[in-house]
Amino acid sequence: MKKKLASSLLALSLLATPFAGQSASAAGYKDPFTYYMPVDIEGHWAENNLWEMLYADIVRGTIETVEDDGVEFDLLFLNPDDKITRGEFVSFIVRALELKANGKTVPFKDISKHWGKTHIQIAYQNGVVSGTSATTFEPNKKITRAEMAAMLVRAFNKTVEFENGTPKDYKDLPKDHWAYNHLRMVNGLDIMKGISADKLAPNNQATRAESIVMIYRSLKNETANLPTKEMLELVILDNETKGTKYINEKNWDAMRDLIDVRQMGFAHSASNTFLDMILEPKFVVYNSVLTGDIGIDYENAEINTRLVKIKLENAIYDMERTEDGETVEYEKDASGYAYLRLENNRWRLYTSDEVESNYEEWYELLFGTEE
Repeated sequence: MKKKLASSLLALSLLATPFAGQSASAAGYKDPFTYYMPVDIEGHWAENNLWEMLYADIVRGTIETVEDDGVEFDLLFLNPDDKITRGEFVSFIVRALELKANGKTVPFKDISKHWGKTHIQIAYQNGVVSGTSATTFEPNKKITRAEMAAMLVRAFNKTVEFENGTPKDYKDLPKDHWAYNHLRMVNGLDIMKGISADKLAPNNQATRAESIVMIYRSLKNETANLPTKEMLELVILDNETKGTKYINEKNWDAMRDLIDVRQMGFAHSASNTFLDMILEPKFVVYNSVLTGDIGIDYENAEINTRLVKIKLENAIYDMERTEDGETVEYEKDASGYAYLRLENNRWRLYTSDEVESNYEEWYELLFGTEE
């Protein structure tokens, strides 16, 4: 998974220009700069996991309007080192697992005006959370690592085999700790690791990065109801072959429909942007012929209940690329990793090496490379 290209305020102010005055709903998709290009995670210890969870629409950041040389534009911050609240963590879990309300009465009287009220209610109804008292949840209270462990075990107990873990012993985790069993269960699968060889720090407040990484590791430990090879082939090969066909035919309506069906998250955003700003206006014209024996490497893929990382193989094309009246012929290898998420009972692509390559090309075509 590649890093973002634009890191300077100047580059980001240029990137804001195409979407100035245009809302995500007006465009029919989220613009990639406002929603998927955080400016505060490069070089962070959790950078790769943060990118994946953001691209898959599981986590969200804070959008702030800044000004540079008289130009106002929005920047996305994930604030990875900020302490995370109970309400925020619950929202991440509900979004990751797509938990639904079931009508059970929720007793908390301190969430009525909280932005995460619905997610807290859903989490309670699904047995993920309990209150800090019979009638309070304290959504703005900073969450501890022990509280996160308990919520993760309750949330993932049907899809993660916690009993197969190998927990370590820590000097700061006595057997009479209220979350002793939960902490050992998440530690046994390396969902929560110690902060040192002999300390698990169960009562420490957690950061946003720690919480996102632990949810990611939980998702990567799910082993129930795994997708078949045929299910994943349908999504990936359909996206690849029909996408090529529609680009060759300049059938942009069919291309948009395909993106809506087969893609989500960053892929949906980046592909629509590439279509609207490069392909449809014929900024660059592409024609391609598939020459490789295209397929997926199911046997060596990372396959889990809700997330899949799988390699697309032999996606070899003979290409024609026309720009400013000049046509260049070349061979392109579009093989590489594809990342999928199960959302609303449908597997969809949330990023891939090819999607990110197209995004990089789109950026360079419009703005050039950064010095």
